[in-house]
Amino acid sequence: MNNLYGIKTNDFSIAHLNVRGTVRKIDKVKTLLSQCQFKVLCLSETFLKENIPNSYFEIAVEVAREDISGKNSGGLLCYIKSCVSCEKLSGIDDQSIVRV
Repeated sequence: MNNLYGIKTNDFSIAHLNVRGTVRKIDKVKTLLSQCQFKVLCLSETFLKENIPNSYFEIAVEVAREDISGKNSGGLLCYIKSCVSCEKLSGIDDQSIVRV
């Protein structure tokens, strides 16, 4: 998890990591969130499936995710602090777009 890409503007910071599997790295993610104070942290290639509940990933911030189905790669998990206003987009039927 050393390829962290982040942007900070004024008091808003967002970062992205390609984690290639989230379950084994959740402790590192928790440490990163507590030390870096990102408003939004997006994790790609999470390899998550529906059988893993959100409660496993909750760290005092909102969790939005798009799981994989029928394949062994992909997935997106975003940690969003409560001070950030957001909503999941609806009406997008293009399966090539991952949305949270």
